[in-house]
Amino acid sequence: MTEERAWLFAAQPAWPGWRGLAAMVDGSHAGCRGYELLSFGADGRQTAAERLGVDNPASAAATVARAFGVDAAAWRPAYALLGTDPLPWPEIALRMQPGRLERERRACLQDQYDGLFDEVAGRVGEARAAAVLPMVRAVSSLVELRAVIGDDAAEVWNAWWRHPDVDPSEKAVLADIDRYGWHGLWIREDDEGPQFTYSIGFYRTLGAPEVIVVGIRSELAHSMLWEAYRRAGRGETLAPGRCYDGFLDRHPVTFANVSDDARGEYFGFAHWYYKGEFPAVQLVWPSAADGRWPWDSESLARLQPLLGPVSPAAGPLPPAAGPVPRVAGPLPRAAGPVPPAS
Repeated sequence: MTEERAWLFAAQPAWPGWRGLAAMVDGSHAGCRGYELLSFGADGRQTAAERLGVDNPASAAATVARAFGVDAAAWRPAYALLGTDPLPWPEIALRMQPGRLERERRACLQDQYDGLFDEVAGRVGEARAAAVLPMVRAVSSLVELRAVIGDDAAEVWNAWWRHPDVDPSEKAVLADIDRYGWHGLWIREDDEGPQFTYSIGFYRTLGAPEVIVVGIRSELAHSMLWEAYRRAGRGETLAPGRCYDGFLDRHPVTFANVSDDARGEYFGFAHWYYKGEFPAVQLVWPSAADGRWPWDSESLARLQPLLGPVSPAAGPLPPAAGPVPRVAGPLPRAAGPVPPAS
């Protein structure tokens, strides 16, 4: 993975210099990794950058209009690979001229999408490809894409699946849900908190809440999520406040509702997939050493923070002796592309 870099794709004058919207990319040709609002002084040197929590250019423009009062109608297309050299506004204006605009737009999109841009541009034209390709990552189905871009959706969707290096994380989610009914996503431990693993697809496939496991290694967490999926598939309700055996050797687990704030913080890719509300519960596990729960053990609470209220009915259980829980089954493997659209 090479260092992230910024491709300007829209600009407008802003005293004393100008501002731009940039797509963040790397050398893997894996698509856009995010968007930023950039500010430049009169000398063309960057003075500020604001990362935008959006997944397409239209949402980027709407977000800066809403959050910063930037005139959405004032954006004009302009492409440049941004580096350390200053870019004063007259230089940006030159890049808006026909001919140069098309050449630099092509370089920007080829850097992001490699052969996918060439394939889609060959079918729908370069200008249309530049407009629709960034929208594919923002949707999670052909139906959604058709609602956004119209008649070209099937051609673009099928071409996107033929290029596995573009948006690989999104494709992994869709492929696993298509084959297994759900996808498990592990987030490693960092300075902000412990590792956690959550499901995407329980709600779509079974109408059951998505499940998150906090503080347990990914292999065991996936095994526990598989058990939750099998039980939900049999019609069993995993209700907060009840204890359940069979998830861990010799240890019961319980469940707690995930708060709205925690769902927004922890279930990032699930929000991309659902584009709306979905229920979620936390699978809460006790200490393997003494059976204590995180609400009566400070050390376990640090390892396994609770993401919502816990029903008193769950209560502490008597200590349970036994070995460290074992993994109960294999991890799901990526299944490859969803069948092509007809």
